Amino acid sequence: MPVPLIALLAAAAVAVTLVGHGEGHATADGDGVAAPPRRALAAGTRPVPATPAGKLRFGLGPGLDSAHNSPLAPDLDFLSTWHNGPNDLSFLRKWKADLIPEVYRSGHGIHLIVWLDGTGEVGTVQTAHGPACGREYPLSSGFLDDARELASIFSGPALYVTLFTEFQTYPCHPNAWATTPDTTNYYLTLQDQYLAALDIFHSGASNARVSLGWGGWQSRWDDPVAGGGRSLITHFADVLRASDFESFQAMGTDSNAADVRDMTKALGQYGPVMLAHYKSKSQTT
Repeated sequence: MPVPLIALLAAAAVAVTLVGHGEGHATADGDGVAAPPRRALAAGTRPVPATPAGKLRFGLGPGLDSAHNSPLAPDLDFLSTWHNGPNDLSFLRKWKADLIPEVYRSGHGIHLIVWLDGTGEVGTVQTAHGPACGREYPLSSGFLDDARELASIFSGPALYVTLFTEFQTYPCHPNAWATTPDTTNYYLTLQDQYLAALDIFHSGASNARVSLGWGGWQSRWDDPVAGGGRSLITHFADVLRASDFESFQAMGTDSNAADVRDMTKALGQYGPVMLAHYKSKSQTT
């Protein structure tokens, strides 16, 4: 395999990690606050621990509590858990005092998967890039406030973060860059938010490594004119290079083995790759 792949196996969430480079910057929010100009992302890189080529690391989800109690836990490198919106902070605050320190003491890393396509309203918001149509909460200043708390809650020896997993579904018109102007504006603002959140995790959790979470179906087709399919990836190239590693999911009822190979290859040019959450109902797969 030309690039290292990190994988975590889970009944409902799989995650693994290799780490690369990256530093990012800040942003606009969905409340219409103008963002400062994005700095040149190639200006600097952030050193991260190296993983030997060919090293596979496995983890388990879908919850930190269930994974930690699994009989498989002693043989795993990572334990994965999810954050699906502000309501989850109530139990995560309790975990900060006991479960999270216990997991770190057991020698495991923690992998936090942030999925927000079910959180908040869908509509058109004003951004620094113009009107953007899609899921409002990920573009808001409230999300960045929550990211600061998440960084504090999960800070520890080895934290990996998959932000905005399946983010291609967040706009009103998914999976393509230029379907409509408000779709392009949504993705531009989401990139700003991602870079702001990346800085927040780097500042609030010194050992955090951050990635953007792709839906693994993106490699199944290509539409260069609309920036869809594989062509969407190139529109995120600067963000991917600023990330510490790259990540994607592979879930569904159909065979997704080809998705794993294809997305690893497509994202591997930007940095080490994690299969962040995996599930297949196909016995053949």
